[in-house]
Order: sequence, then structure tokens, then C-alpha cells
Amino acid sequence: MADMQKIFDKNLLSFDDHWPVMQPIILKLLHQEAVTRTEWQDLFWLVHIVCLWDDKGPPKVYSNLQENILDFIRQAQTVSKVGVDAFLDSSKILFTYMPTATDSL
Repeated sequence: MADMQKIFDKNLLSFDDHWPVMQPIILKLLHQEAVTRTEWQDLFWLVHIVCLWDDKGPPKVYSNLQENILDFIRQAQTVSKVGVDAFLDSSKILFTYMPTATDSL
């Protein structure tokens, strides 16, 4: 849960102050992990505060979200490639030892 005292401090309304609280929640969402109601509400509130009070907040939120999403996609592609390569290797072994349908002709 975000420290609500810190959220309401007028001197701490910038993106850089709130991103360390927002990012772990965003990463949980990307990885489809459980997010509590409080985390969800804190995320919306922090995004609202940053976009409202920090002039450079919206582009910073956008670029950091984009960076996190692209990192997630790269990780997923790596895992997917490893899985596909393993499947292809096992298929080669299987088809090497499996008689073909035309052998009996």
C-alpha cells in the first residue's frame, strides 16, 4: 500500500516521486499476478496525481509504461523461442527414429 501521507505531500507530486510505487503494481498487472483493491486504487490515484500536477508527468508515464511493456514482450519472446526450439529438437529426434509411411511401399 502506498504511503498516503507521502502521496498528499504537496512537495512530492512529481512522477519521479511516485513511479517507485506505481511500477511494481504495473509489473504485477503485466504478469497477470493478483493485485489488491488498495494497490489498484493507489495506482489510479497516483497516475491521476502525476498527470494532473507534474507538467511532464503524462509523457513520463507513457514512456515508462511503454518501456515496461516492451521489456515484458522481449521476455515473453525469449521464453517462447526457448520453448519452440526445444519442441523442434524433440521433433527431429522423434522423426529420425519413426519409420515413414512410404517405407512399406
